[in-house]
Amino acid sequence: MEILLVVGFLVVFGVVAYLAHLAKKKRQDAFRALAQRLGCRYYANDPFGLSARYEGNFPTLQQGSRRYAYNVVEGQLDGRRMHLFDHHHETYTRNSKGHKTTHHHHRTFVCLEHDADLGRLEVRPEHFLDKVGGFFGFDDIDFESEEFSRKYHVKAADRKLAYDVFHPKMIEFFLRLGDFKVTTSRNLGLFRRGSTTMSIQQIEQTLLDADGFLDRLPRYLRKDRPA
Repeated sequence: MEILLVVGFLVVFGVVAYLAHLAKKKRQDAFRALAQRLGCRYYANDPFGLSARYEGNFPTLQQGSRRYAYNVVEGQLDGRRMHLFDHHHETYTRNSKGHKTTHHHHRTFVCLEHDADLGRLEVRPEHFLDKVGGFFGFDDIDFESEEFSRKYHVKAADRKLAYDVFHPKMIEFFLRLGDFKVTTSRNLGLFRRGSTTMSIQQIEQTLLDADGFLDRLPRYLRKDRPA
């Protein structure tokens, strides 16, 4: 009986490992095809050290342990240097007996270099805890558009610059986007959707929306962009 259990376990483990391998290869092939469509280069493993390079700029990349990027697409998007990548980090929990469980987290990010200094700015969909924080005085920046202020949480080191960035046309643009997150650090922008890896369709839409956000920045902030 014990032998049968061991054999059964090995069979199940083998099937799970094989399916995981197929899923990994399918995503790699999809990224490779996307890179080809964009005229960019694809790397299954990160040759640039992107996690370490960008985590000083973006706190969301500092979470957990064993942080690394993979499925990297590198090149230009509308004349801006781009790094698109999946990102891994680990967190740990312990049960009442002290046994540790490792949790693997995977997300997808698009990082674009641009020609404006936006300082520290973050915009993301509003959620319940933001509303609770607002009740206790920890509110985000509010705008003339009540709908935008209700749907999006905006924080910025320079509030005046935030008002310059979110002019009426930019607000109108964001109201069509839904789940779209932007974090800036001077001349870098980090863009994503959701809380896990994005599908290729979501990535393509995020690329369009990131480009649309940067193109709608006021002209005086985008000093080097052509008119």
